[in-house]
Amino acid sequence: VMHYWIFMFRPDTYEKVKEHQTIGVRERVRKRFAEVGKGDRFVVYVSRAKLLDGYGEVTSDPFEEDTLIFSDDQVYFHRAKVHFDRVGAAVPAGDELWGLSPFQENLRTEPANLILCKGGFIEISKDDYEHVVELTRG
Repeated sequence: VMHYWIFMFRPDTYEKVKEHQTIGVRERVRKRFAEVGKGDRFVVYVSRAKLLDGYGEVTSDPFEEDTLIFSDDQVYFHRAKVHFDRVGAAVPAGDELWGLSPFQENLRTEPANLILCKGGFIEISKDDYEHVVELTRG
């Protein structure tokens, strides 16, 4: 079963993700991260810049690795390989996140805060995914 995700990255981490074609998460969300699988599709939200920047495909199931690729002081052992179909769209997220399915039920915080609380990734519907892809196609 294919899943659709929003992956959130800080601007500096996003550069490393694009360079290494690898995403990673912290230990505390490894069980949820196991739901991410090869063939899943994702869209990118860049925090701080508040941009929808592109989309792609997860090209491996989750695995563990301890090589420092994201930063010198942070190790994200739980990883998956990815391929980007589009980057650099830089579409201001504005109210776009509020319209997506995970954020419509009595949300008491900003959508980005909820994504952060979930470990930097959250599942969305296929319709949500297609909507964001259209926005980032330019």
